[in-house]
Amino acid sequence: MKKKLFVALLPVLCQLTPVQAKRVSDSVKINHILDGNLNEWNPGRFETDKETNTQYAIDHDANNLYLAVKVTDPQLQMKMMTLGMDLYMDTKGRKRERTGISFPLKREGGSGRGGRPGGEPGEAGRPDPKEMRERLAATMILLKTFGFDDKENRNQLISQTNSVNLAFDWDDANHFYIEYLVPLSFLGGQTALTGKTLGIGWKINEMEMPNAAGPTVVSTQLVGVPAGSGRPTGGGSGRTGGARAGGGNTGGGGAGFGSVDSRMKEQRFWTKYVMSF
Repeated sequence: MKKKLFVALLPVLCQLTPVQAKRVSDSVKINHILDGNLNEWNPGRFETDKETNTQYAIDHDANNLYLAVKVTDPQLQMKMMTLGMDLYMDTKGRKRERTGISFPLKREGGSGRGGRPGGEPGEAGRPDPKEMRERLAATMILLKTFGFDDKENRNQLISQTNSVNLAFDWDDANHFYIEYLVPLSFLGGQTALTGKTLGIGWKINEMEMPNAAGPTVVSTQLVGVPAGSGRPTGGGSGRTGGARAGGGNTGGGGAGFGSVDSRMKEQRFWTKYVMSF
């Protein structure tokens, strides 16, 4: 009789007994699917760069480092797709740009001149952003790895076995997503990385100013600046060249290179990430 009474009361006792929740790492409860869709990522893990408004998150498991980037600004998206972007990883936690991944790759002749890719003007001389994006996306099938120990710098497909992989896509709001998968073996392996702080950074390339002397205006249609605004863009050697060009060179409406739109300049953002297993 007592045994039957205990069995009957067991469900009630379980409800009254407080259950202590287990704390699990994000890597355990999230299965990162490399598809360019960030729905499986915990929104609370994302940080936002104030200058570019780009959101990014980092995670890892026993085998891979995962990174995600969300770009909401369509003008910045177009700049990245045309001029290229680098992801840097430093195992000593520093802001060093020796090791990483280039994607999107800079397009040949991608100085921002002309309207659409191929030089075709859009309506009223402006590009169609959606069509331009589709054309560029169709060519974004390669990435470049550089600086990894015991590995050659090389271009490869964005999806390749036993290597760095990534995927990209847009959501219904036209937000651009990139997901990266980097095998920990590329960074020294789990044993070497335990307790290490990684320096993680992204660099979006700038417009390059032609070497020829004399005023030259680079089309600002790439990033949505109204045609005829007279706002030139500059770049020099690829290191804050727009600011270095000075106000003496003018074009269009007479604005100096020093007044270039900040989105045309080289842009960087960095963070740190601790590897714990």
